[in-house]
This record gives sequence, structure tokens and C-alpha cells, in this order.
Amino acid sequence: MANAPTRLTPDEKIKRARAGYEEARRGNVERGLGEAFADDVVWHFSGKEVRGRQTVLALMAGSMPGGKGPSLEIEDVLAGEKYVAVLFGPHAGGTRQIHFARINDQAKISEGWASEIPKA
Repeated sequence: MANAPTRLTPDEKIKRARAGYEEARRGNVERGLGEAFADDVVWHFSGKEVRGRQTVLALMAGSMPGGKGPSLEIEDVLAGEKYVAVLFGPHAGGTRQIHFARINDQAKISEGWASEIPKA
């Protein structure tokens, strides 16, 4: 039997994104974001394509200072029917970062993109 669709409202997506990234920011990427990703997630980091939940989590943890996860403050979270975007506030040098993700019918991230936004 196929999994029935789990539709999240935009408000639920925002709440989950904030809670997950805050937990990851405290040093636990697996606990904060592990359940958010589909097993076959595809994530795009600075021109690289990474596949699989464990690989994406390892890269997220390893790419941040201290290897603990996102170190930036969440500035805003936006969500719609199929997507969620998390904007992180400026860090050293004044750049911002954005994570943009597609949510599948099982309420998991199936594909995402991380990008730097240069200082204006």
C-alpha cells in the first residue's frame, strides 16, 4: 500500500523548518534535520549535487564552522504549497545564505538548494 499524502500547511512547514534549523544550530544536525529529508533527497551545494539523506546531513554538518551545523541566525522562513525557503542573516563579510527546498507528498524534503547571497 502506498503512503497516503501528508499535506502540511505553509504555517506547519515554517514551524518545522525553524525548529529543525534551531536544533541543528545548537549542534545536532541529525536530530534537527534528519527526519526532514527523504531517503533519496538531492541537495545542491555551490554547484555540487549530493544524493541521499545521510550524505546530505554529513555535508551540512561538515561544511559549517566546528562541524556542528548551521551557525547562522534564521532571518526569515517562507513557505507555500510545495516549497519552503529559509533565509539566514548576515555573517562575517555581510553575505547571507538561503536554503530552498521542495517538499514531497510524505512531508519530506525531496530536493533542495543552498546558496550564498552576496553583500549588496
